[in-house]
Amino acid sequence: MIILHGDNQVGSRQQLTSLKQAALLAKKALVSLDQETEIDQVIQASEANSLFGEANCVVVENLFSARPSKSRQTIVDYLIRHQSADIILWDSKDISAKLTGFNSQIVRRYDLPKYVFKFLDDFSPTALQQALTSAAPEQILALVAGQLRKLIMVKTKSGTWPAWQQTKLASQAAKYTLEQLGQYNLQLLQMDYAQKTSAAPYGLEAALELWVAGL
Repeated sequence: MIILHGDNQVGSRQQLTSLKQAALLAKKALVSLDQETEIDQVIQASEANSLFGEANCVVVENLFSARPSKSRQTIVDYLIRHQSADIILWDSKDISAKLTGFNSQIVRRYDLPKYVFKFLDDFSPTALQQALTSAAPEQILALVAGQLRKLIMVKTKSGTWPAWQQTKLASQAAKYTLEQLGQYNLQLLQMDYAQKTSAAPYGLEAALELWVAGL
């Protein structure tokens, strides 16, 4: 079993892809499950061979991000008892607090580079340039969009976070009005659409630089 998680989704996804490719090269059948899966599906996938007699490599995505339930806990308990099984667990965020009972040697956490965190806390041109040295512009765009959503939620009092994070978000949100945050979010959506439809006159990195300069 291998558990991949962390805020650096690009890094963890790349590792997941490598592990899938290795499984295929080893003549294993890939079985993909998600957070809606049930315990009988996990047991059947991990303990049975494929129709062609190949061993299965089971991939379960975002199991720990699912809403807590008796069904999910049953699966987690099963996984804790079968940590030698050929199972890959991938989660889109840091789930360290939910991994009690798992051997630390099978856990791989992928953190964002410090410069990316610094930029998310301070939308400045200098911070962006540093962030771009350690992360792809596509990843930075997605993270900025997520940060803006958090700031909007702070402004509208529609979300809660740990005290230390709440304080940081409130301090950053105080720099902007709710109208400004909504406009910035719209600009990012338009930027993303222009890039994906090849309608932008310049690349995403330059688009981000212009966006930050206009804040």
